[in-house]
Amino acid sequence: MALIVLGRVLNSEQFEFKMKLNVKLKLIRKHLGYTQDQIAGKLGLTSKARRGRISEWESGKSEPKRQQLIKYSEIGSVEIQKLIDDKEDIVLK
Repeated sequence: MALIVLGRVLNSEQFEFKMKLNVKLKLIRKHLGYTQDQIAGKLGLTSKARRGRISEWESGKSEPKRQQLIKYSEIGSVEIQKLIDDKEDIVLK
């Protein structure tokens, strides 16, 4: 059995990896079909900071503030605890 994550095929021995916050944020955005600018708009970020801020989050250079994480979890229909805990994977529907 294989799993595809961000275009990368993983075999069954690789399933044990745990997703970091930045990977989860990108997966949620891509799953919803949003561009970085679109998800930033839904989070209420100003136009100047939109793509740069999301890009920093998704690359792990910075992390969203608490309120932004809560909003992101609501947009993606993901429990906040599963989003922020590196030991928890997320399931997207």
